[in-house]
Amino acid sequence: MCSAYTLAASISGTVKVAESLEPLSGVNVFLANTNLGCSSDPNGYFSISGIEPGKYQLVASHIGYGVYQEFIEINAGDRRFIDIRLQALPVLIDTISVFGERRFRRELESDLLNISSIELNLAPKLGEPDLFRVIETYPGVTTVNDYNMGLYIRGGNSDQNLILLDGMPIYNPFHLVGIFSTFDESAIQSANVSKSGIDPVYGNRLSSVIDVNVRDGTAAEHVGYINLSLLSSKIRAEGPLPFGSYLITVRRTYADLFVNTVTKLISSDIRLPYYFIDGMGKIVIKPGERNRLEITSYLGKDVYDLAVIDDNPRLGVYTWQNSALGLNYSAIISPDITFYLRTSASQFRAQYLPSDTTSESIDNVFNGKTINTYFKLENRLAGQIILGGEYCTHNYYLKTKGFSYQPIYFEKNKSLESSAFISIDRQLGALFYIGGGVRMTHFSIQDTLTFSPQLSLGWKITPSHEIQLHWGKYHQDLMTIGTEEIILSMFDA
Repeated sequence: MCSAYTLAASISGTVKVAESLEPLSGVNVFLANTNLGCSSDPNGYFSISGIEPGKYQLVASHIGYGVYQEFIEINAGDRRFIDIRLQALPVLIDTISVFGERRFRRELESDLLNISSIELNLAPKLGEPDLFRVIETYPGVTTVNDYNMGLYIRGGNSDQNLILLDGMPIYNPFHLVGIFSTFDESAIQSANVSKSGIDPVYGNRLSSVIDVNVRDGTAAEHVGYINLSLLSSKIRAEGPLPFGSYLITVRRTYADLFVNTVTKLISSDIRLPYYFIDGMGKIVIKPGERNRLEITSYLGKDVYDLAVIDDNPRLGVYTWQNSALGLNYSAIISPDITFYLRTSASQFRAQYLPSDTTSESIDNVFNGKTINTYFKLENRLAGQIILGGEYCTHNYYLKTKGFSYQPIYFEKNKSLESSAFISIDRQLGALFYIGGGVRMTHFSIQDTLTFSPQLSLGWKITPSHEIQLHWGKYHQDLMTIGTEEIILSMFDA
């Protein structure tokens, strides 16, 4: 979201999909034949200010949707709020050319990737679309091999990526020992990947931020879907609620159910020991056009039955799972100022408890609770200013012996992270951009106060070429204990 210089008049509003009334992010909204324009944020909100009185053509465009055009007259002091609805284009269409000005900060920002649901579904896939498989196709992103999606971005380790689902940290977002991500693509609206120049608003990680936004669910009518792919079966339900909407999706692999049922009928010893299940739920409440409350939940669980492999009932079942619950509130105080509040509770747990208590066992728990709040000011004079703070508590416990580990035991521990941050982004004319900020964090473990300054510069040398420079200093607590298992991420601690 961006805006222009604040004088006497402004236009703000939301962009929605006409068929489902879901918010649409990344839409180019601008006044034709002017340099005033912006992109809608993940909630579909946009704001254009600093508009001189006169008659204008308001245009909104997005790939995969028809172009919205409206002629409007702006008077001095107007504060107009407009609800824009874009029609999805049919699959088979003639070529359409859309021309319009884009703010160059969004146009060539190679370190910031925005992946929409349309791009996710159009990407090459094996079985079904996968967000992390799409991310790994971009420059600066690598994996250990084709069988593990632990992302290594700009040379960092996989645990140096902050992965958020509607603002909730997800600590181990993988299924099937790292081959698939735990995010159902049908529930994803968009994903933003910051590979460098990470905004100070995001919590302490060294390498990158992957911010995944869950769809609102259609507000037009109650609908349900059942899907069977090569990998899994899925059920999704969504529809309107008073003052909002809901979305529920559940996914489970079915190969174990099919194979084990067939082999039982034919008295075969072949059985599959593994399955995963995950699901998301989201409720959106909109008491007004300028206020929004989201409640999002998530669960992903993997089950690996060692007794099936070794035909030994004394062996147990190894399970690892993520669960999270979050609440997001946003309020548009004025066309230039927006308030955000995010709270969440997330947990990762891995457990192996065989029936023989003298055998190898694993109990690994990591809990995190986060409160993040900030104000965002955007106008042409000041650019974009974000000011806020964050408070995180972490509780963790590890007891393990066996698998590839030496015996390790960590008693129950607690750590606190208290942060304050400010960032400023400013476009200087049509060719230059400067941004920067600082995040100050107190880590309780060693009673350490850290400063993480950042600076970004951009120079648009031609309409299709830009030179960028990013510098920053980042801090992070140790998140995982490494193992020698390069291929498998099944036993991350």
